[in-house]
Amino acid sequence: MTAGLRASLALMAALALGACAGPEAPPAGGTDAGPAPAAAVEPASPPADESGARPAIDAANEETARLVAAGDGAAVGRQYTADGELLPAHSGPVRGPEAIGRLFQASIDGGLRSLTLTADQVESRGDTAIEYGRYAAAGADGGLLDRGKYVVVWRRGAQGWRRRADISTTNLPAAVAPAPAPAS
Repeated sequence: MTAGLRASLALMAALALGACAGPEAPPAGGTDAGPAPAAAVEPASPPADESGARPAIDAANEETARLVAAGDGAAVGRQYTADGELLPAHSGPVRGPEAIGRLFQASIDGGLRSLTLTADQVESRGDTAIEYGRYAAAGADGGLLDRGKYVVVWRRGAQGWRRRADISTTNLPAAVAPAPAPAS
């Protein structure tokens, strides 16, 4: 996978961003990076979805998967607010539905065929919701291109719930360039 495609896929997770294995669970008391710090405390109960955003967010995530499979990056971009931002790793922010749509289309054109977004937790109050989740991206052969986690800030407006800010990070190790050959 080229660095550009990997960066594009990492950007999308938010989504950002199907044919991959089911949910992965971190080790008990920790994360993929290792055990939890001694001071970590689990919340007594999950945060409230006071605005009832969860069903709309789950539906939007399913629609994103359908749009990626259909090859329609522009339509994915339209799932963001007019001031929406995608905040990818290793890159500057991607701002606005058109630019976000172009990024998704470039990823689709580069081989992305499936994107699964799994909301693990949704907190909402009023017209704002926060989604914490996991993503998996696959190519035409169903092979894993990327997987990771994301946080999305959702805003409810006249068009319903839309993504306002979307940040993701891969769970895959960083690609390391080979060391240069010694000078002779």
